[in-house]
Amino acid sequence: CQGVVMHKALNFTQSTPASTWTVTHNFGSKPIVDVFAVVGGTKQKIYPQSIVHTSDNVLTITFSTNMTGGARLVSEAPDILRSPTDSYYPADNV
Repeated sequence: CQGVVMHKALNFTQSTPASTWTVTHNFGSKPIVDVFAVVGGTKQKIYPQSIVHTSDNVLTITFSTNMTGGARLVSEAPDILRSPTDSYYPADNV
């Protein structure tokens, strides 16, 4: 029996313009983050000034100017192993 890679995901929305977004995700790990902002009336993937994981449950996204938009967070949560000899499927195969 093989173990399963479980993914945790969160779509965060920042509807009020701010130069710092604080995202509480409660994953217990440091997720992968994609950031989207509304630029010229269009939602676009952007690279913020910084993304800082302040803990395993909270991160801060910083911009040089006030922005609205959102972030997509994805984290593997390898917490379902049935025995010490089990292995996980590669995330690409899930």
